[in-house]
Order: sequence, then C-alpha cells, then structure tokens
Amino acid sequence: MKTRHTAILVLAASPWWAMAQQNRNGAISEQVEVTRQYNYDPDRSVHKLDVQPQMIDTTTIRPDFSYSIEPAPYLEPFEAPTLRPMRVNAERYRYLTPYYLKVGAGWPWNGVLDFYMADRNEQGLSYGASLNHLGQYDRARTDLPADLGGGSRRAFDLRNRAGAFLGKELGRYDLRAEIDANYDLYDSYGQFAIDSRPLTDYGASDKLNYKGLKIDVEGGNDFSNMSYFNFRMGGGLDMFTDRTNLWESHVEAFAQIGKTFGEIHHITLEGEYCNYFKRKDEQCFTVSPLYTTHYDNLNFRLGANIAIEHGKTWIFPVVSLSCDIVHGYLTPFIDLDGRFEHGDLRRTVRLNPYVGDNVEVEDMGEYNFKGGIMGSLSQRLSYKVFAGVNFYRDMSFFAGDYREGSTSRFIVLTDNCTAYTLGGTIDYRVADRLHLWASANINAYHMDHYKKAGGLPLGNIALGGQWNFARRWSATLSGEVIGSRHFYSWVDSDQTVWINKVDPCFDLKAKLGCRLSRFISLWAEGDNLCGSRLYPWNHYRSVGAAFTAGATMSF
Repeated sequence: MKTRHTAILVLAASPWWAMAQQNRNGAISEQVEVTRQYNYDPDRSVHKLDVQPQMIDTTTIRPDFSYSIEPAPYLEPFEAPTLRPMRVNAERYRYLTPYYLKVGAGWPWNGVLDFYMADRNEQGLSYGASLNHLGQYDRARTDLPADLGGGSRRAFDLRNRAGAFLGKELGRYDLRAEIDANYDLYDSYGQFAIDSRPLTDYGASDKLNYKGLKIDVEGGNDFSNMSYFNFRMGGGLDMFTDRTNLWESHVEAFAQIGKTFGEIHHITLEGEYCNYFKRKDEQCFTVSPLYTTHYDNLNFRLGANIAIEHGKTWIFPVVSLSCDIVHGYLTPFIDLDGRFEHGDLRRTVRLNPYVGDNVEVEDMGEYNFKGGIMGSLSQRLSYKVFAGVNFYRDMSFFAGDYREGSTSRFIVLTDNCTAYTLGGTIDYRVADRLHLWASANINAYHMDHYKKAGGLPLGNIALGGQWNFARRWSATLSGEVIGSRHFYSWVDSDQTVWINKVDPCFDLKAKLGCRLSRFISLWAEGDNLCGSRLYPWNHYRSVGAAFTAGATMSF
C-alpha cells in the first residue's frame, strides 16, 4: 500500500546531516545517514530497511534484508542515488532550507542532477517542484566472440523525472495534489543470439524509451494525533507507455480511517480500489485492517491485507511481535506479512526494461515469515540474527528469448517459489569517527516446476566502514560478494529452456565527501571499482568501473 503524507520538503542528503521523516501514522522518526542509503523499496531483491534501534547508542541503524524477484541494487551499472523528497511535519519546516541542488559528472560519461524546491507561507499554503536526471554512457562488452557479432557495444541508461506538488492546511485537515512525469531511455547492449546466429545489428529500433505520468489528489487528517477519529481519502491517475506507444492506464481511489483507544491501542482500516483500462480491463480491491499496541517493552501488530482480483481472493495475514527482555541487549522478534503485486506494464519495465513488446509479468502473491533476535551488547556494538521463509505464488522471472525469428529479448516465466534465508548483521562503532558493519545471508530456493530460481543469488557477504576525519571529511569503503545465480534461456518453440550459471562476483564501492560550509558540500564516488562482470539480466553485463564527482548546495 502507498504511504500518505501531509507536507513535503527536501532534506539535503549528506553523510553528516540527519533526516526526519513522517511515517504513515504521523509519528516523526529520526534517521541518521551515517553509512549507507536505506531506501524502503519492497520491489527490490535485496533492500536494507532502517529498523528503529532499541539500544543506548540511538544513532546506530540496524540493516535488514529481504528478497523479492527483482534485480538487486548492486547490479545497477551506475549508482549515484537519486534523492527523494522528504516529507516532514510542517511545524519543523522553519529548521530546513527550501532549495537543494546536486550536480555531478564523471567517467565514463556519467551525469547526475537533482533539484528540489519546497516552500510554505503563513497561510498554510505549501508548494514545490523537483527535477531528477541520472545517466551513463559507455561501451559494454557482450559474451559472444567477435566473429558472431560480439565485442564492445554502445550502452546508455538515461532516467529523467519531474514533479510538482501543491498543498493547503485547514486546521487539523489538509489538501494535497501531486503530479509526476518520467521519461527513461535505454540502449540495448546484451547478447540476444546463440550458436551460429549473429548478434542482431544495433540500430535506432533497439533504443527503448518509456514515458509515464501520475496525478494524485488527497485530503483529510495526517494521522499525527490519533486520540481523535482520523480519516483520509484520495485518488489518482497513472499512465504509462512504451516505445511502440502501447500505453496502459489505471485509476485508483483510497480511504483510510484510524483511532487510538486507551493511549496504547491503535486501530486503522484502509481500503483501495484500482481499475486498469485501455491495455487491460481489470479491477482490484484491497482492504487492510490493522491493530497495533505498545506496552513497556512489548510491541505487537495484528491485521491482514486482503486483495480481490479476477474473482480470486488473496489473504495475507499480518503479525508482528517483539519484546525487549534484557534492556536492549536481547530482543526476540517475529514478523509475518504479505502483499499482492499486480502484473502491469510499469512493474514489468521496472523489473527488466529490455522485455519484448506485449510482455508482462503475472500477478504475484508474496507471503513472508521471519524471526530472530536483535540487540546491543554495548553502546558501540549492535547485532541482528534472523531466519526467514518467503513463499512467492506465481513468481515471474525472465528468460532470454533466442527462438528463431523472435524479436523479443526476454520472455516471462512463472512458477511458485519458496525461499529460505538465514542471515545476520553487525554494526560496530569503533570510535566517534569510525563506524564498521558486516552482514551475511545464505539462501536456498525450491521451485514447483523449474529447477532454479531465475536470477536470485544463493547468498551475499558485505563489509564496509565509514571514517569521519578533520571535522569536514568523510570516507566510505564497502565491498560485497554476490553469490552465484542462474538464468534461463528459451531456445525453441517447444519451450525448451537452457540454464546458465553466473559465478560469484565482487562489487567494491568508495565514497568521499567534504563539507565546505553549511550550504555547500563536495562529493566523489566510485562504483564497481574492480571492474567485475555484474549481470543485471541474462547475458546483459553492466559496464565496468565508474567514477563520479560533484557538489551539493542547500540554500
């Protein structure tokens, strides 16, 4: 479900700056970005979630790990994180700056631009705009020999976004409208030929572009004070099209109510309706009741996510329990939840932009269970150990399409998958200026029909550290070993598939920052410094090492 907020503001993303973010129930949570960027994106195969620390050292962040069906962040050919507008309580606005600008360029032909503006007048009218650009151009090598059309081929990845918002506060209520547009352009560089068939020539038709437009309007309470009855409702329009101008749209509407009873018992109910049209004619209803409570050292959630589509009902129970039994040193926890993912065009392209025309992923149901312990052994050392089981019903993954006469690059395969995960993390603050972390995960998969889980790693090990020195400088070095993965290839019309294995690889990153003043900072970063062969998709190798430098300004 989407997160609703009341006011929006940009916060400069510098390693030394703290961020304040308002969650769905309106509570303000402090987050200190000291090592890595923790973006909650449930559609990523490996994502780190900031877990509220329960320890003496409240600036330590415990990362968490979860797996889905999408390419991992480390497989991006170029990583210069795009900032997201930070939504904060309007009363805290006076402490922040209304303008933010980030610019950078590097080798080989990297570019990044982020601009945000947000303001609010005394009458409670808030407004703002944002612009994002992220791009890279290089020549990537395919896996084919030169006599079959392999070698170095052009590859570029351009992502552009622009947005604006307008809001008005009316006492305990607020109204808000947002518009967001994106234009992404990719040039294919992967291998899409096998045996003696030559690699298809690269031409203008191999450039893939996608355009999207989203409009949202909502209003009501901000759920910051649930001692009285809160409600919020709204709707939106989402349009998305590919290079063939085959477009897909849907309209949606939502309503949310909530109230607190006895100060510690919180009840919320949310309903959402989506109607897909033009390319598809489908309707989806979602209902999510939730009860939460906090008593001393006990946190408990109970609810469900219920989705109805195609006459089929998906029920995902939500149960969460954690109890601090030794003053922050030992906190057992269990989490059970799930979600429904609609198989639309936008989600398909987000998973793999090189899919063929008229190709879409299937609707998917995901059930997750995780349990373990976490805590702090001292003011400087925190840990988390967990085990989990994820069940994906109708999980979609991609196979290279090498059939004779086919114009597609990938097709979609679907199967039920059960994933087993065992992992742990450690954060150690050696001194006030030196912070180290480590994490490890081991994964196993069971498929109902296919032998291997397409594109999912068998595990990963990550190490890193950040050093703040000379009062203005910060240096970060991190490395990750990504476990072996398996990809599928469809080679003939009778659905015969080949499986090829990608060996483990190592991704090394470095970042350096310098704060020149309160308003200006310089930064530089390097990605894939070892030039490893990273494969976001089957036979599509990312470019090698990349270096980018620039400046950020907030005023």
